[in-house]
Amino acid sequence: MRLDLRAGPRLDIDALRGRDLSRWRKLPPELRAFLADRNGGVMQGSEIVRYPTPCGPAILGEIWCFLPLEARPPELPTSMLHAHEEHRDYGFLPPGILAFARCVNESLACLSVRKDSYGQVFHWEITWQEPEHGDLFVERLSAVERRYPDMRRVLDDPRHRDHDDLLEALAMATLIPVAGSFTQWLDSLTTEEPPESDG
Repeated sequence: MRLDLRAGPRLDIDALRGRDLSRWRKLPPELRAFLADRNGGVMQGSEIVRYPTPCGPAILGEIWCFLPLEARPPELPTSMLHAHEEHRDYGFLPPGILAFARCVNESLACLSVRKDSYGQVFHWEITWQEPEHGDLFVERLSAVERRYPDMRRVLDDPRHRDHDDLLEALAMATLIPVAGSFTQWLDSLTTEEPPESDG
């Protein structure tokens, strides 16, 4: 699908150095090709763009751009690397999971650069703690608790040998796989016209 995006800033791949270049090379080839062509952008036009998730259809708001950390990021589209630094500080996304798009309700589409799931796309639902999702996340978190029967004690002790692994497992439990690759995720997008207003 050719998305109707207000294009992001120009990306000079040859100018990437150091950590920025390393992170660029870690991205799956199909996402690099997309960013090299368009470097993200904000949805525009009248069509609503969605992708399916177990939480219900997610409405896409923007695909993030790739910029060096030393560059001043635009207000929109969001800079992927700058957002990643913020997410790392908050710790709600596990290592090796990078958000690359934002939905209109602030949920995130994320991509894995982890060895066990490289290239897969995950959905992080901002309302994952709400009862509207039934047992979807309860069951995923319960599976983690069964692996760590002394979970509370481990969480309370940052020096415990399982502390970091447990935090990572809990973070992964809030992510729902939605596509095997960035290309598959793009192919899953659907569009529709917004409902006509009564006025």
